[in-house]
Amino acid sequence: MLNCTDTYSWSEPREGVASRISHGVRRAACLADRLATTVFAAMIASRQRVAERHLLATLDDRMLKDLGLNRIDVEREIHKRFWVD
Repeated sequence: MLNCTDTYSWSEPREGVASRISHGVRRAACLADRLATTVFAAMIASRQRVAERHLLATLDDRMLKDLGLNRIDVEREIHKRFWVD
């Protein structure tokens, strides 16, 4: 398994070319993994917002009042772009 907690320091002793390449590949894999995780988390959060907005749109005025909302608030919320929190 890839250990992405190690950091690379230029002050480390010089090693062979193969070792530096290996470290660079490992570092690139860690960065790619972190990027993929961040993108995936953003996609999940966006999908969750869309689902919650659809559910909010189905509530009647009595239910909205219980939540302290009105129809204008709901209309504003459900028309937001999926990436807007």
